[in-house]
Amino acid sequence: MVMVMVVMVGTVVMVMMAMIVMVMVLMVGMVVMVLMVMVIMMVAVIMMVVMMVMMMVVVMVIMVMVVMVIMVMVVVVVVMVMVIMVVVTVVVVIMVVVTVVVMVAVTVVMMVEKTILLHIYYTRIQLSPLLVLSNESSS
Repeated sequence: MVMVMVVMVGTVVMVMMAMIVMVMVLMVGMVVMVLMVMVIMMVAVIMMVVMMVMMMVVVMVIMVMVVMVIMVMVVVVVVMVMVIMVVVTVVVVIMVVVTVVVMVAVTVVMMVEKTILLHIYYTRIQLSPLLVLSNESSS
């Protein structure tokens, strides 16, 4: 009887121990699961934050690129305006030079013509150049 009682108590104790161990394992498993879920949530939140930061950085980079493109366009427009101004000034200078050259050429031609006429007068009519000059200026 005593042996049977001991065996019964032993089996009951063993079953209780096994139950306790099972509960402990379940508790540990639950805690581990909760920790895993929390870690996964933390990782997900960190990933979300990183993604947000990356998106912000990408948006900032895109904005900077757009601003750079706008700056380049403005610089190109300014350079075009400068080139146009330089071309206009060069054209105006060329026109002024051409007009001055034409005027000088006309005056030189007129002087040469006058001297040739004076020479012809002087050779035709054997007079003094002073009279011819006064004649030319008076006429």
